[in-house]
Formats: sequence, structure tokens, C-alpha cells
Amino acid sequence: MSKIATPKVLVLIALGAIVGTWLRELISQAMPVDSSGLPTGILVVNLTGTLVLGILASVFTHFFHGSRNVRLALGTGLLGAYTTFSTLEIALVELTRSGHGWIALDYLVASVIGGILVGWAGFQLTNLLVGRFKPATKSEHLVDIEPLEIFEP
Repeated sequence: MSKIATPKVLVLIALGAIVGTWLRELISQAMPVDSSGLPTGILVVNLTGTLVLGILASVFTHFFHGSRNVRLALGTGLLGAYTTFSTLEIALVELTRSGHGWIALDYLVASVIGGILVGWAGFQLTNLLVGRFKPATKSEHLVDIEPLEIFEP
């Protein structure tokens, strides 16, 4: 039997995505590509989005275990639309095609390694701020949520 997404869950994700897309566009316009070709705005968006996702992962682990709809609206909807892997990829292709291979490599490293570091830092910093020093169990981690969990039987 196939699973069907509930309208409530889809609306929450869509509302979060609208806000996330709007915020990404505002930042991208405020921080255009610099003179070297580096897409600074997209880099800032992806790193801040990953930082916030790390913070939310910690908050949901410690305080909102059952808030699936809020987690989906903020994590999948808002931050999923705010950060975007496809924009990163297109920027890398454009930098490479325009002869800025080294800048593309710098951007890739900054995005991937920076993303890992700020996501981890956001999670750890939030753990410290809420006084939690023990790691969450595997079942509590936001990153362990299956993509099809937005569907209900």
C-alpha cells in the first residue's frame, strides 16, 4: 500500500519553503558575486543555513522530541529552501567555465568543509547553552529522519 502525504504536513513544509526561498533571495541580492567571481551570498546562505540546522537539531533533540510538524516546517521547508545544493553546483560550473577553476575549488572546499564545521558547531554550542553534554541517542538525531517520514499511512 502506498503512503499519501497529509495536506497539513505538505502545507507546513510549503510555508516554510516560501519563507526560506524569500530569505535566500534577499541575501543573494544584498551580497552579489564579488569581483573574483565568488558567489559570496550563496556561500553565506549555505553556511548560515547549516549553522541554524545544527542548532535546530540540538533543540529538537533536547526539547521537542514529538514536534514532527515543526521540525519538518523548519528543517525541510524553511532551511531546505533557504540552502540549496543546486545553486552551489551551478555556481561551481559557472566559475569553472569562466576560467576561475581555483576560485571554484576554494568555494567548494569552503562550502563543504565550512558546512560540516558550522553544522557541528551549531549543534555543540546549543548543547552547551542548554547544559547538555551527553550525546543524543541515534534515534533522537534530526539527521536520522527518513525522507519518507513526511508521509503517513
